[in-house]
Formats: sequence, structure tokens, C-alpha cells
Amino acid sequence: MIPGPALTFGGLGVYSHLVEFFRNPISTMIDYEQRFGQLSGVLSTVPDGKKGFVFAFGADYNREVFSNPKHYHSSVMLNIRDKSVQNLSRGLTFMNGDEHLSKRRLIMPAFHKHYIENYRHDMVIITQEMLSRWHTGATLDISKTCHNLTAKIAIKTLFGLDSEGEGHEMSTLIAEWMSLATSPLLRVIPLDLPFSPMRRLRNVSHKLEALMLDLIQRKRETAHQDKDILATLINTVDEDGNRLTDDEILGQVNVLFLAGHETSGNALTWTLFLLSQFPEILQDALDEIASVLDGTAPSIDQLGQLTFLEHIIKESMRILPPVVWIQRIVAEPVILQGHQLGKGSTLILSHYMTHQNPDVYSNPHQFNPYRWQTLKPAPYEYMAFSAGPRMCIGAGFAMMEMKIVLAMILQCYQLELVPQAQVDRHVTVTLSPKNGILMVVKSRKHSLKVNRPLGDIHELVTLN
Repeated sequence: MIPGPALTFGGLGVYSHLVEFFRNPISTMIDYEQRFGQLSGVLSTVPDGKKGFVFAFGADYNREVFSNPKHYHSSVMLNIRDKSVQNLSRGLTFMNGDEHLSKRRLIMPAFHKHYIENYRHDMVIITQEMLSRWHTGATLDISKTCHNLTAKIAIKTLFGLDSEGEGHEMSTLIAEWMSLATSPLLRVIPLDLPFSPMRRLRNVSHKLEALMLDLIQRKRETAHQDKDILATLINTVDEDGNRLTDDEILGQVNVLFLAGHETSGNALTWTLFLLSQFPEILQDALDEIASVLDGTAPSIDQLGQLTFLEHIIKESMRILPPVVWIQRIVAEPVILQGHQLGKGSTLILSHYMTHQNPDVYSNPHQFNPYRWQTLKPAPYEYMAFSAGPRMCIGAGFAMMEMKIVLAMILQCYQLELVPQAQVDRHVTVTLSPKNGILMVVKSRKHSLKVNRPLGDIHELVTLN
């Protein structure tokens, strides 16, 4: 028997537990682990062999689930009967079995080291353009700023488009599509009615699909010379002569944009916030950057020398992970750590809970990049980019992007949190600041003033 909360009101109130999880995932997961242990039923106790909705926290469960993709499947992103919606939501993240393996082989070349290095130039140019518009004394919402930046980088590296004109239209439509696709109202009102989220999602999907298909058709004429990810996907042929179809490319590039832009934007935001709270760590980062770069944008070779900056990013993604939890569906009856789970059971695994294990990470609420000088967690003990056969295909791309952006920002400006800033968390599947984070642009020569924030961020990070 997997433990869980007691049934209330004859079982009628049981789904309040699930509502509470979606309303406040982190607090709910912490509460369940404290009350029931690392494995628990979310709605109630789950008899062995029965279908259930289950939390499974920690490296052992991560290893079992992520290393057995045959038994534990990704769920579909959107179960909506509309060809355009289905095409746009059929990315690698939501595929299983042979389909996942074959499509991953076709997508992998776009993220090989040789191709990733080609994207470095675009990342540098776009970051330079952003910094050229900053000036000392300006107040920025650093969350909005980082997400705008990663969106521009995604549009350029994915599609080969600039952020104006067609690129702006593409980015705007994708953002609107994502907002509608993840809207709670879509689940509450799953009906195709005038002005409903469903109707709006279908309309946006048709526009976005048409725009992307037109770009794909034009890209085929220049794909042999273009260096963007879309061109690489069009060109790639596997050993059996298979290619991605236009419909398959649609879903892959749409989900790649959504995943890469959102998670990298969050990681950059939280890292800059944390550096504003720890001047000693910031100074050590600046010393390393100055010794390696001497005021220039990092080359590919120099990125490998920025080891402390990489430790800062890894620690930021440990304590405030861009992805908080992930869902898997049991494809057939399985034994999970001694408990039998019925087919169709839903498992919730958590990057956040994994990263809070004090046996691996001493003082887990403490932001301490220095721990990475000696710390070597096992693959399933650190989950910033997931792990196992389904490890994030864009991990190398994301790490290069974050190191370039942070190195360039930190060389130019100091970012200081505004006094009395309210910093609260907003958690869906990802972790972002609820209402942004306001920071003031200061001269690099300015001595950093540490302004402690208000808000529930203190529940996640020790700020003293």
C-alpha cells in the first residue's frame, strides 16, 4: 500500500489535494514527503496493483523511471482533436518508444558540438544589441529582459530570423500559443465555443502552422547553406534514409522554442538575482571573467575556462530549477521500489525535491557555488537537464547561451535589486518570479548594495 492522505467526505473531497498541488506544487510536495515519505499517493492511499496518482521523490525513483522509458511514458501535451494543434504539440519531449528514438536521432545533429558552436556568433551579437540599449540608472524587469533576450536568440538560432518583421510575428504567435495551451481555463472549459480558450487556441494554431509551413518551404531552397536549426533538421537524413516531414518539423521547432526560451530565461533571471544577493560570489565571478576574457565576448575555447561561472549556473539551477516537476504515465503494470503500480498510473517526479537532498547537498537552501569544486553528484541526483536516455537534447546549447550572456552582462554592468522588491515564486511546471524582478543598472565601478527582497523567495533560498 502506497501511503497518502485520508479520504474525506466519503471521498468527494479527495480531488482538493490535486487542486492544491497545482496551486502550490513546491509546498505540497514538501508536505507530502514530510508526512508520507518519498513515495505517496497524491489523492489517497494507493493499493498495490491499482491505478493511482503518485509522488516519487529522489534519485532512486528518478533512476528507475528515467532509465526505463519503455515502462514510463511521457503524456501528450494537448489531447485536442485539431490537426494544427496536434502538429504543433508533437515535439520530442512528448514522444515515446520507437518514435522517440527515431526522431531523436534525426534531431540530434542540430545539437552536436560543431553545430552548437555555429550559434555562438548569434548569441554574442544579440546580447551586444541588448546591452547597447542599457544605461546606468535604468530600472529593468530582469525577468522580462532575460525572456525577451532568449526569445530573440531562439528565433535566430532556430529559424534564422531576426527579431523584427517575420521573426517578431513568429515569436508573438508562439508566445500566445503557449499561453493558451497552458491556460487552466482550457481544462475548465474544454469546449470549442466562441471566445473560449479552445477556439482561440485553434485559431492561433492555424495561423502559426501556416506561418511555419511557409517558412519551411522557403527554407528548403536555402537549407544547404543556412546554419540555423531548422535548416539542419531539413537536411538531416538517418542511416535508413528517413527524414522529418514538414508536419514533424512543425512540432519539433515549436516545442524546442518553448522549452529553450522559457527555461533559459528563468535560469538567467534567477542567477542574476542570486548574484545580486551574494557580493563575494559575484566578485569571484568577476575576477575569473576578467582574467579569462579581458573585456571581450567569450570565444568557444574561453567558455571552457569559465569554470566558476559554470558552477554558479549549476548551483542556481539546483536551488531554483527552471523545471520543478515532470509527469510520467505507467504504460504497463510495473514494480516500483517494491510497490506494484497499475497501468495508467501517473507519476510526479521532481527536480526541486531531488536537489534538496541534504545527504547530497549540505545546507540545501544555501546558494553555494563553491560546493561544485568537489561535488560530483550521481546522474540522477542532479536533474537540471533531466537524465538518462531522455536527457535534454539542448543542454549544451543552453549552457553555452547562459555562460555567454552572463559573462557579457557582468563585464559591462552591475545589477542591483531595487529596495523592498517583492520576489515571489510562480510555479507551473517551471519556476519563475510571479511579478518579475526589478533591478537597477549600475556602473561596473559601483560598489554593489545588497537589498534584501520581500516575498516567499525566502522559503527557497537562505538570504542572510
